[in-house]
Amino acid sequence: PQLHQLIHSFPTRRSSDLENFFKRGGKKITIEIVRREATEVESSYSSYTVIYEDCRVHDLLLAHDQAANLMVELSFTPRESVSIELNIPSSDRKKTDKIGPIVYNLQKEILV
Repeated sequence: PQLHQLIHSFPTRRSSDLENFFKRGGKKITIEIVRREATEVESSYSSYTVIYEDCRVHDLLLAHDQAANLMVELSFTPRESVSIELNIPSSDRKKTDKIGPIVYNLQKEILV
């Protein structure tokens, strides 16, 4: 129901493209969430990245507030794997140390 509301709030051409995308089924949707931060040396870097593979999207809602900030509400289930990669600032905050990616296979229930 929410997806249907979202689709019909877009301009006509975009609405039909988005509706066709979700109706066709059989897609391997990858969802990547990245948090960006800054240090004294690097103006912007990803502090962490989480990647969800082969997702089933349940609900998708796009909205904006009075200040025109875009908000996304998304409900999904990953079916294949989840991975996380961290970039941790060093104690002097002059560089970052990378951890990962750490990948968990959801079907086999193991770290890969």
